[in-house]
Amino acid sequence: GICVKYEGLIAKKDSTSHSIRFHGGGTLDLFSLANEGRKESGRGRKFKRVIIEEAQKIDDEILRYWWNNVARATLMDMQGDAFFIANPNGQGTYLHELARRGADGTQADLPPLAKKFKGWKTFRFATSDNPLIDPEEIADAMDELDPLSFQQEIGGIFVNYAGAIWCYAAKEPEVQARVFKTGLRVNKTLPLVISFDFNKRP
Repeated sequence: GICVKYEGLIAKKDSTSHSIRFHGGGTLDLFSLANEGRKESGRGRKFKRVIIEEAQKIDDEILRYWWNNVARATLMDMQGDAFFIANPNGQGTYLHELARRGADGTQADLPPLAKKFKGWKTFRFATSDNPLIDPEEIADAMDELDPLSFQQEIGGIFVNYAGAIWCYAAKEPEVQARVFKTGLRVNKTLPLVISFDFNKRP
């Protein structure tokens, strides 16, 4: 890990607070936004740079709250910056909104927002941009995956799941969390209706 590779640069590491202090004075803090209880992570600190890795896995409301109410203010003292590193997770998500802030308006899945956000820039890298990936692997993936999954996971595109049937659109946990409601009581006196719409092939 990082502690082994850069051991000579590390002055102190704290496994309890998940922080690393370097001889030059810099500090690396690591924390999770995995649940509601961690959305205050980093409050009151000041950072030169914040890197959010696997941002697509963070709940929409937690990511929105954390960036607007916690993280953005931590960058002001040192005029810091932030990197949201992620795979696309569908249109209409908060990550999609953030990506649109830095879009140049030339990509169909990232239409520009009405409000301009100075200093934001979005970069997209598809699997095909990686010179170490065999093009045949990408071709095989295209044959194996459904079109939306291929566009999103291989092409790096924010796909639009609107209008897609459930078995097609709700296979991702993030999508399920936005669509399905749990804990509802079932009224067994009402008739059960099953409907199929074959206008789109899963």
